[in-house]
Amino acid sequence: MRSTALLAVLLAWMAYGPGNAARGETWWVNNETGRDSFNGRAASPKGDGVHGPFATVKRAVAAFGTSDRLEIANTSRPYRELIAISKGGTPEAPLVVDGHGATVDGLDAVPAAEWRAEPDGTFWVPFATNANKLERVKDVMTWIGAPQIWFVDGQAAPNAKSAEELAHRPGGFYWNKGLHRLYFKPPAGKRPADLRIEIPRRGTGISVYGADYIVVENFRTMHSLNDGVGTGHCRGVVFRHVDCCDNCDQGFSAHDGAVNIIEDCRLERNAGSGICDAGNSVTIFRRCLVAHNTFESGAYFLNEGFHLLEDCAIFDNDDGPQVMAGGEGWTQLRNCVVCGKAGNATPLVQSQGGNVALDHCTVADGVVGVEMARTRGVLKISHCLFTRCRQALAVIPRGAQLRFSSDYNGWHLGVLDFGGVPYGPGTWRDYQKASRQDAHSLAADPRFLAGGGPATDDPCAGGFALFALPPDSPYRSSGERGHSIGASLKGNGTGKR
Repeated sequence: MRSTALLAVLLAWMAYGPGNAARGETWWVNNETGRDSFNGRAASPKGDGVHGPFATVKRAVAAFGTSDRLEIANTSRPYRELIAISKGGTPEAPLVVDGHGATVDGLDAVPAAEWRAEPDGTFWVPFATNANKLERVKDVMTWIGAPQIWFVDGQAAPNAKSAEELAHRPGGFYWNKGLHRLYFKPPAGKRPADLRIEIPRRGTGISVYGADYIVVENFRTMHSLNDGVGTGHCRGVVFRHVDCCDNCDQGFSAHDGAVNIIEDCRLERNAGSGICDAGNSVTIFRRCLVAHNTFESGAYFLNEGFHLLEDCAIFDNDDGPQVMAGGEGWTQLRNCVVCGKAGNATPLVQSQGGNVALDHCTVADGVVGVEMARTRGVLKISHCLFTRCRQALAVIPRGAQLRFSSDYNGWHLGVLDFGGVPYGPGTWRDYQKASRQDAHSLAADPRFLAGGGPATDDPCAGGFALFALPPDSPYRSSGERGHSIGASLKGNGTGKR
């Protein structure tokens, strides 16, 4: 019920839209030419010691008011600070924070005095991340190696998996999770004081808590100890072109009743999930890329919220499912491509009791395409194409509390496991009779152009077509009312600027 109410608030705000109400003041930040002693009311210093940009975003956030606008210069240096927004705007005049492509970086140099020497020639400092799953699991007791978070004199440094390995890797690091110590072995003849050693030292890069009606756009946030972006207790907050990469936990994470729209963002190479939304949050992701995240899932949804991914590409995420729906909330995917990672044995889309709806999606290259792991919840599949799944295209248990509906789909190169019985091409009619589903679905080769899949192009560079169907594909115009089956992503979004 709470997620339904929050969805109603979101939809009402989207329909109302930002209007032409009077805007607030405009403030400027420049970390090269600015000073926090300036008044922040000019884009560049005016030479009078008063008028000019602030040097830090923190100073600007303390100064701005309702419905103001903050212009942050994209300079040659990253902003090594946290951006915590606790003031907002109105539906007619949202507060706007524009980074113009600036980077918010959680790295910072470790002062030489903080390093403690060991008899073996190594040095250590206390170090703990906010990586939820990594800190919790007991079978991984060191840093996983990806993303890259150790740097020496501006260069990526090796990551050792044990103290023994570190002994043979001068210039490398080893994190002992049990002791929460980060060990460093300097190159021969060097000490920490001779080097600039940078590691993550700050929490969530950009956070919005307790403030409504905000637009945050054109940022890159990376190397945070926690998430790239975190939100909570906020509604009507929009993120556009905010790339969250190489963070120690999630790329984007909404909590505690947050109502957010996320558009044209890249959420990749994070140590947790690209997305992890919890509580009764409501989120809509449009044209986002969720890829190469290393130690949880691609997109992970918990509790009783509502979450929609539209025109998104989710692929090559490690450890967990590409999309995980937990709790009792709703997870909906429309016109999305979901593709697996070699060596990841988890389902591409999995429900742990949550409700899932897939519409016009392509799900490919995994062990299992979609799995209902529990005998409760709702699974709706329409106009989707499942292909190249080694164990099963779908695993659907029988259960009095499970509601399953499926039609106008494509099932290719795999079996459907319904109620514990595998059905293949030779027993397709038996499956239709047993399930009473997929009356208009097909089991045919889609004949993808150029083989299909993200391996044919670099999705991060844009200009790609994922799993494109040729004009003579049997899935062209074979859906309800002549619609095609499967996703159609043509590079006009998903992270492309």
